[in-house]
Amino acid sequence: METQGIVIAILPQTTYGKENKKKGGFVIEFQDGKYQSNLAFECFDKALMDMSDLEVGDNVSVNFGVKSREWQGKWYTNVNAFGVKITHKTQNSNGKKEEPFRVPDNSDIGNLPFALFALVSLGSVSQMFLNLPI
Repeated sequence: METQGIVIAILPQTTYGKENKKKGGFVIEFQDGKYQSNLAFECFDKALMDMSDLEVGDNVSVNFGVKSREWQGKWYTNVNAFGVKITHKTQNSNGKKEEPFRVPDNSDIGNLPFALFALVSLGSVSQMFLNLPI
């Protein structure tokens, strides 16, 4: 099957299985009759490489397959993308790719500005010697 739409989200890559295979995904918005609909795709292998250049806002054409399976009396459905083709690339206002937001980890603590360390240290000193609340 094939559909076209606009990328509205790019899902994070994860690894699975004993061989640490990678999978990722994305979500598009497309016109379903007179209504807008969303469709989430999982990507493996070639499609995962095809989606490496995807950005939110890109118009894409996606070849995909739908597969359902039963597990413990419940049915689950996957939509797997086999090929992703960008039909119209989105340009940011400044012409360069924006870096995605990331949550800092503990290793970024050493990169805090000196002023913040000074305030924290000063607060600790005032509490230790003057018994003042911070």
